Amino acid sequence: MKSLNTMSQAKSFLREHMPVSFQAVFSGSVGLHRTRLLLHFLGNPQERYVVAHIAGTSGKGSTAYYLNELLRGAGFRTGLSLSPHVLDIRERVNINGRMISQKKFCAYLSEMLPAIEKTALSQYGSPTRFEILTALAFYAFFRERVLYAVMETGLGGLLDARNVVSRSDKISLITRIGLDHTAILGKTLSAIAEQKAGIIQRGNAVIALFQKSVWPVFQKRARSMQADLYPVYPKNAKHIRISGGNVCFDARMNQYVIHDIILPTVAKYQTENALLAVSAFIFMAQRDGFSADAVKIRSALSHAKFLGRMDEFVYKEKTVWLDGAHNPQKMRAFLKSLSEISKDKMTFLVAFKRGKQYSSMLEKIIPKADCIVATNFLFQHKDTEMHSVSPKEIISFLESKDFRSARIFEDPKQAFLWCLEKKNSPIIIVTGSLYFLGTIYSIIRSIKKK
Repeated sequence: MKSLNTMSQAKSFLREHMPVSFQAVFSGSVGLHRTRLLLHFLGNPQERYVVAHIAGTSGKGSTAYYLNELLRGAGFRTGLSLSPHVLDIRERVNINGRMISQKKFCAYLSEMLPAIEKTALSQYGSPTRFEILTALAFYAFFRERVLYAVMETGLGGLLDARNVVSRSDKISLITRIGLDHTAILGKTLSAIAEQKAGIIQRGNAVIALFQKSVWPVFQKRARSMQADLYPVYPKNAKHIRISGGNVCFDARMNQYVIHDIILPTVAKYQTENALLAVSAFIFMAQRDGFSADAVKIRSALSHAKFLGRMDEFVYKEKTVWLDGAHNPQKMRAFLKSLSEISKDKMTFLVAFKRGKQYSSMLEKIIPKADCIVATNFLFQHKDTEMHSVSPKEIISFLESKDFRSARIFEDPKQAFLWCLEKKNSPIIIVTGSLYFLGTIYSIIRSIKKK
């Protein structure tokens, strides 16, 4: 049996399992059965620790990150797996707040090779790249002896490859539901909510953001799974304000009130995600018998800086804000927070993944833009090749809306450098896709090295 000794070899192996289309990444019940079989051959590592599984349309990555920081702040050894990654594939296997080392990434993947080959010989066929990475996270967390693992759903929930934990003490978290991936998940909020609620398994505790329109869907699934459903009301994030480049708020959870929580971001939309994470953390503390100390909660969140969510980069006299707002719901929340920074019109650098509702997002951007620069993002070897909407298509839509201050650059580096040099534009906004942000972050790194 071969071994994978370098990251180059590991990435090459994973690339061999990359599906040919975006739809094939999420292969429904077949993919779920295949992942379960792969994990079975690995000894079902996903059943060896307590898992918090997060689904939703908006905020699931941030909620997962915040909950992981809270658990680490309480002194626990944790695993965190985010999807997709932005800069480094090892973001999908995070141990105690740090990406797993390249050496261990390769070693654990090598140890999985016999199980991967056995799965490939089954009726379900060879596992996909995403399924292998999912199994790798679960396996690495077992090998690293974590006590809690926080898993962000890839897409949907019911048939997602990460929906493989049968322990009744799994915590299911559901963030805000909106219209996204409608070709796969359904065209209504209720249909999408049904897919997201699919992460709820028998006996789980469910901590869900309360949305009146979809709450009956969550109630139905919880009843069928004999699961306890706990609502988190967005209005319970109180006294939200920006101070000194941070968002401050008070969090109310039933009889608990934690005053003056500070998040190191100016994104007000993150208060909702932090509130959900804090609510889950307090529930886990009560259930599992550890302290939910308010001082430690505030301390953990005050250092919780999440990549790609209103991230600030200053270059000479320019301020660049990067945000992976990739659906209309996220774009609306992002632009609302942006208006807290400046009422002036700004330069927007955008690229959208194909299949997204880019026209709806552009309609929200137009009133705040003095110029919109459309570009591509480079193919990212993530779970499949991701293609961006043609910049010409973006410009054509802008012209149909009578917006004439637009530019096209096929090369994202050229586009970003042009924005940095553009006169009379002190604020630049980079948004439209997390995949695109990965490209721009790489460019920023090269600039910083000069």
